[in-house]
Amino acid sequence: MTVPASRLKIEEGRLRIADALARSDAYPSESDWDFIIENRLPGLVRPLYERYLAACMVTELDRDRCHELIETRFPEYLEVAPRHEAVEAIYDDLYTYTDAAVHLIREARLHSAAHLANVLTGGDIHLCVSLMDFYQDEYSEDDVEDMERLLSLIDNLPAVPRVTRHRTLLGVADKYVCPAGHANHPDTEFCVHCGLDARGLDSDEEDIITAYTLRTRALRNLIDNGEF
Repeated sequence: MTVPASRLKIEEGRLRIADALARSDAYPSESDWDFIIENRLPGLVRPLYERYLAACMVTELDRDRCHELIETRFPEYLEVAPRHEAVEAIYDDLYTYTDAAVHLIREARLHSAAHLANVLTGGDIHLCVSLMDFYQDEYSEDDVEDMERLLSLIDNLPAVPRVTRHRTLLGVADKYVCPAGHANHPDTEFCVHCGLDARGLDSDEEDIITAYTLRTRALRNLIDNGEF
């Protein structure tokens, strides 16, 4: 087995950048970014994601060229970085700056039903559903199984419609009480006060789930029929 000098130089460059990123205040230069993206360097997503989040939150007074570079170049890197690294890094930290994480998942097409199931079981149904609205570049049979599993978890969420009896001037009337505690007409699907249904979701979120269900069915058909 031999290692070409060209490959050795790339690994030397990768190690140089990785060692620099071990310092919390270090950011890649413009030439570093060109090297990282051109060579699709592995092993750098997590530390660069940490820098990206920090740059997104820095004040205008403290912003410099390195912060501007990482905000523009890191999404480019995610397009070519190993997918498993990108998915693990982003989904492991969805809450330091959620808007930034959602942006990256959308733009880099990092949908992962397996990770969304963890978000759901962790109690954040709203973030889970919002991230179901995005695609990934390609899908395997494992992916469609994960999507079906996610939909099963959602289908089994407890619906908590409460119909209570209220005394009025004309007698007694039933009222539907939404998960947020608002009283509505008993036939109400989405609360007129907060927009939530019995599962605690609004109409846009239910539409996303409906579209995701169709997407999963379509993918299952393609996988089962070998049409890919």
